[in-house]
Amino acid sequence: MAISLVCQVLVAVSVDAGGPVRFGFPLPAEVLRRGLAVAGAPGLSVQWRRLQMAPDPQTKRQWCEIAIGGAALAQPTRVKICVGAVPETLLGVDGALAGAVFSRTTETTRADGIATDACVWRWADGTVEQSVRHRVVEGELEVAGERLGAGEALTETSAAVPGRTLRAHIAADSWAAAGVIPRPTPVCLPWRTHLCGIAKQLVDLPGVRGAGDFGRSGGVVTNLEFDTALGFVRLGLAAVEPLLLRRAWRSARHTIDCDLDAATGLPFAHGPDHRVRPTEPGHVWLQGLLLTGCVFADETLLAAAGTMAHALARQPRAPLATERDDRARDVGWPLLELEAWLRWRDDLAVRRAADALAADVLRRYDRRAGVLRFGEGERRDGAYEDRAWLTGGILVPALRAYALRTRDPRARAIVADLEQRLLGLLRRGQSGIPIRYYVDRDGLGSELRLSGVAEAFLMVEGLAPADLKKVLARGQVAASLEGVPRVDDEDVATAFSMAARCTWVLR
Repeated sequence: MAISLVCQVLVAVSVDAGGPVRFGFPLPAEVLRRGLAVAGAPGLSVQWRRLQMAPDPQTKRQWCEIAIGGAALAQPTRVKICVGAVPETLLGVDGALAGAVFSRTTETTRADGIATDACVWRWADGTVEQSVRHRVVEGELEVAGERLGAGEALTETSAAVPGRTLRAHIAADSWAAAGVIPRPTPVCLPWRTHLCGIAKQLVDLPGVRGAGDFGRSGGVVTNLEFDTALGFVRLGLAAVEPLLLRRAWRSARHTIDCDLDAATGLPFAHGPDHRVRPTEPGHVWLQGLLLTGCVFADETLLAAAGTMAHALARQPRAPLATERDDRARDVGWPLLELEAWLRWRDDLAVRRAADALAADVLRRYDRRAGVLRFGEGERRDGAYEDRAWLTGGILVPALRAYALRTRDPRARAIVADLEQRLLGLLRRGQSGIPIRYYVDRDGLGSELRLSGVAEAFLMVEGLAPADLKKVLARGQVAASLEGVPRVDDEDVATAFSMAARCTWVLR
């Protein structure tokens, strides 16, 4: 029986030459109490610890930081993480970590209005690396001709720190089996391939503040709208593409160093410059931070995602000035992001806020019209304009996540109704994707159908997974999604983010 346990392989990792690696991966909670082992070459050693306090309620797994060392890693090596006898390496009371593969110390100091968080890794092979984050508490910090103000930060990290994660390659099927991404199939390969190509061509904005962020025509800073980091990291895992994972890490670092507002805990919205437009609950995306932090075992990113979740729980939506300010995005986005956080950590305040947002969405369902009614869609003639791309891309995924967590039968039924409405619209045999449509007392009215726009990807996101393959097989649907976004799109970064965040492109 003992031999069977030792040989139980949990995940295989292909490691490029260059020494020890460190990365995050979710492992079955039931086996972690037995310990881990590593196999594949003589002299390998493993060090691990839980990053996640309790198992994901859906996958029953916990994200762990895993480090593998040994002389064999001077060459390309394929290793296997197995059930074994190596116990978890725990943080000491002083926050230090001492293990067989590396030790880590952290220290925070403050001088002249700058708080400095220093994290130092000392590896068993003698290598020393660090990540130093300078946070401007008051005054300014001048860096390369730019002045960072209060609330901003500068992180200086040894290139090898993220590099150790990027040298550890895990097959897409393993990420899918762990519940991190859907299982990639050839059905959506053309869209994944195109989006990966666009991702590699995106050009960062210049300067310290610009690193990891992108712009659009007219001099607008995107502030990574629609969660650019999430698109990078999901595609990077599905394509086993280190370059995309590196871009995810850079964008996530940009978010916490440049975009976060210390007063509200929320990121600034896109605008003519960094940190100009006010924060809005309907412009908050934490999933990219959370998943990138998990993959890179980066606790600074994980903490920032938690900061956003708690800030959203305190202010789950913006106050309404007029009926037109009653917008789907201002309820749907916070609900979707809070549900993502609740899979990472069960938090009473966040759970209460998510439940309240879900109740707000569910009460809006008009069964006769088949829509979730928001003030922005009400028309004077009594008709309702449903933004199908928001319903499919935000509201349906948010309600799906809520229904999975709570098993609420009404939420499940409404999700099924909305999925059927979107499916019916796509089956009408017309060219283009119905981005918007009208409902009046006589039923479905006119539609706005478009091709070649990223909003179409979000509309398709609302389909039930079982319907996806047959819908994409329809010529007019596939043609409407082809080549999106174009590399010369005036806002290619945002269009990329809208499309790449969709789970269906990974299927």
